[in-house]
Amino acid sequence: MAAKVLTDAYFSLNGNDLSAYVKSITFAREREAQDDTTMGMTTHSNLPGLINWNLQVEFRADYADNLLGEILNTAFEAGVVALAIRPSKTDAISANNPEWQAQGFITSETLLMGGVGELAKSPITIVPGGGANAAIVRDITP
Repeated sequence: MAAKVLTDAYFSLNGNDLSAYVKSITFAREREAQDDTTMGMTTHSNLPGLINWNLQVEFRADYADNLLGEILNTAFEAGVVALAIRPSKTDAISANNPEWQAQGFITSETLLMGGVGELAKSPITIVPGGGANAAIVRDITP
């Protein structure tokens, strides 16, 4: 198993490649556990429930015209947007560099974050949206 150091992760939001602004990215999913324990059982039993995912991206802020600030504002106001994420921007999509695609909406956007002498940051959080298109699709086709 090869270890991976993230140095060039890919992130696209609504067709805009925002990789150059990404400081950190966390894409996580979870599945609800539905308790189906009944009388007479001595251990809890569960059935798999619905899947949920969330995406947290911390950007290096850029407020220039037509760049990150405007793109995030447009996406926030648009509601449901498409997103795509890969471990490496430069490597082709493959089993070793899958692309995850989904549709979601920004639930939080910090417009300005940082302290004196620190880099200005703009983190966002995205959750599933778009009905059936909200499911994560894992693409390994180059």
